[in-house]
Amino acid sequence: MIFIIASILASTVFGLFFRLFDIFKVHGLTSIIINYFVACVFGFWFSKDSFVVASYIPQAWFPFACGLGLIFIGSLYVISVTTATIGVSVAQVANKMSMVIPALIAVMVYGNSLTIINILGIVLALVAVYLVSKKEIYANATPVNGVVKWLFPAIIFLCSGIIDSTINYVQRNVLGTSDTSSFISTIFLVAGIIGIIWLIVLKTQGKLPPLVSNTVLVGIALGLLNFATMFFLVEALNSNTFEPAVLFPVNNVSILILATLCSYVFFKEKLSPLNWLGIALSAVSIAMVSWS
Repeated sequence: MIFIIASILASTVFGLFFRLFDIFKVHGLTSIIINYFVACVFGFWFSKDSFVVASYIPQAWFPFACGLGLIFIGSLYVISVTTATIGVSVAQVANKMSMVIPALIAVMVYGNSLTIINILGIVLALVAVYLVSKKEIYANATPVNGVVKWLFPAIIFLCSGIIDSTINYVQRNVLGTSDTSSFISTIFLVAGIIGIIWLIVLKTQGKLPPLVSNTVLVGIALGLLNFATMFFLVEALNSNTFEPAVLFPVNNVSILILATLCSYVFFKEKLSPLNWLGIALSAVSIAMVSWS
């Protein structure tokens, strides 16, 4: 249970750190790429193995780590575009509702069992996610056509679901007990390398702002939190406290509740009656999904 709670706390603080970008004038993309390399270095330091990337290539989990690294940086780009053009709540809903993908796979492929109460809890969780995330239309959002309005959230939904499902598969079938840190670090390394290539392209186009200390400091903090988020999630799966069909909904909804309440307390974010209703339904849904 301790790993589940730690995963929820780390993920919540990680998400809240993005609120600091505007406050401290941080260049988001640069800070995020710094975060990947910090998470990678911290993971390799934390690993019981020696830091020899070449030794990881023959490992069965290496192709999965490379694929996840690509999806990490790609989905991040789509999330940033969606937030800027459609609104943060749309990106948030698409991201959190993806919990149904690993939950369904866990039931259909791995034989996880769900009661009627669990299933109703997952359905209620989806409603709660929508209500908690429903905000006023983003004032600075750029008008977009109908295709983009649906395509970008769909990509976020699929990418987030694929990430969680792949991590669950690797943890169950591929990863050794001592490989967790190496696997996670390789994901971040691949994402960071792709990010560096991205920055080089922006630099050649004259679109990259000067590097400032705030960008570096926030990137370092994000990196430590990002590694903790991934590490605790994998360890929560290892603990078998909950089956994956239950763990992912509980994890995602708990993060959303805690992040929303923290935004209300620390960032004075306004919550509508629908948002409060969503928070209440979220708590009920967690109890229903966790019911055994």
